Order: sequence, then C-alpha cells, then structure tokens
Amino acid sequence: MSPRGSRRLVHVSVLLMLFAFFADPFDAGPAFAAPAPTTAYSQVPVPSQLILTVRETAGVPRVNEVVRSGVPMPRSLNLRSVAGLAVVDASGSAVPAELKITARWNAGK
Repeated sequence: MSPRGSRRLVHVSVLLMLFAFFADPFDAGPAFAAPAPTTAYSQVPVPSQLILTVRETAGVPRVNEVVRSGVPMPRSLNLRSVAGLAVVDASGSAVPAELKITARWNAGK
C-alpha cells in the first residue's frame, strides 16, 4: 500500500456469522436472516456485520499493522464460542484475526 493509500480510512468489517448461535428456539424459520429480527426473549437485534474504522492520525505510512479492538456482545445473544466469527477487509477477503471472549455483558436480561 502506498503512503497516500495508508492515510485513507481502512474499513474492517467484522462479519458475525452466527447461524447456529442465534437461532430462535421459538421460531421454525431460518436460523439467520439479514437483517436479523429482534427475538422476544432477548429484545436485542442480532447484527450480521459491524464496521470498524481505523484512522492513521500520526502521518506514518503503515502496512499490515496490528489493530486491537473490543466489541461488546450482550449475554442475551448466547455467544458461547468465537468459531462462527470472522474479520474481513473492505473487499470481503478474510484477514488474520485472533478472537476471544473476555467478558459478558448483561444487556437484554
């Protein structure tokens, strides 16, 4: 990437492929739909993607730099594993990522 290109916003989409994790046990429909409906028991919409924007503010050309971020997930979504999660770039290509659950948030309970 050129220095000029490195100054542009880098959009990283976190695709939440949560097919099995968010199936509504009271709904016989598909386990995942976009946009996902709000379930009666959680009252929290299930996102299909979350966009994180990384800005270069120091004026330093950067290529393949490490980015660290946290994304809070409500406990009511019942996310028990990161196996269904992926990080992709703006073109939809998978990028190396290390994902882990560090805490639980009690929203929607």
